[in-house]
Amino acid sequence: MFPNTITLGVITLTKIREQDYSSEYLFRNDTISWSMKIRHSRTKETVTKKPQDRHNVEFTLTTFATNLSEEFTSKVYVVWDFRPNRGSSDSAALTAMLNAFIGTPANITSLVGWES
Repeated sequence: MFPNTITLGVITLTKIREQDYSSEYLFRNDTISWSMKIRHSRTKETVTKKPQDRHNVEFTLTTFATNLSEEFTSKVYVVWDFRPNRGSSDSAALTAMLNAFIGTPANITSLVGWES
């Protein structure tokens, strides 16, 4: 279980909700709000598909309205989706690749610049 507070950089998020394999954390001050949601689910097995475990982390940044600008919200999330018995081995490799990609500022600039 994750703790009641999570510090990411200079922001400390406090758990405000936990139920049914999900939780939500929040940081809020006069100008911004950060939300982090963690969710877990499992797809159902069908005749043609094995079940998949899905783990999701979502960050939402809300910048509140001022006299000069309107409120706006930005969001980013990642989903790990794999067979239950492959989770621990595949998640480390997938996460390393994701971190290598998003940890390179030029890649993020290209991504939000609509490059593919």
